[in-house]
Amino acid sequence: MDRQVEFASETGRGEAKTARNYYTSVSESLTMHRRAFLAIATITPLAGCASVLGGGGVDTTLDDETRAEFRAEEGTELTATVDVQKIAETGEGTDEDPDVERDSIGFQIQHEEEGPIETWSVKDSETFDVTVENGGIHYAVVMSGTADVTVEW
Repeated sequence: MDRQVEFASETGRGEAKTARNYYTSVSESLTMHRRAFLAIATITPLAGCASVLGGGGVDTTLDDETRAEFRAEEGTELTATVDVQKIAETGEGTDEDPDVERDSIGFQIQHEEEGPIETWSVKDSETFDVTVENGGIHYAVVMSGTADVTVEW
């Protein structure tokens, strides 16, 4: 016959449980924690290999002051999607004519050493396909505004 024993719970209140029920619940809890640990231990090393395994790319919001870096090998076919969020206004403090209204942003894919690969004007939302000619580090760059940018391969 099981004896009733009072165990302190995490809230500090005592609960009357049988020893068998207590150890069963502790064992189940440890099993869940062990499974979670094994899942994390398996997935974490693979997270850094996304580009090697075929994934990778850019999914971020860029503006005039930021650029997104990614690595792509020669011959990789990139698909870039640009969704314009805000077009910068022309005005004082720039070399631009303040009477001319800007109707698009500029978007570039650049190679770290070779410079711009391709440049586009984007008014709303567009998708572009580009084949990488020189492998290495590349940048997605937005000019004269803010846009959500996705680069996939």
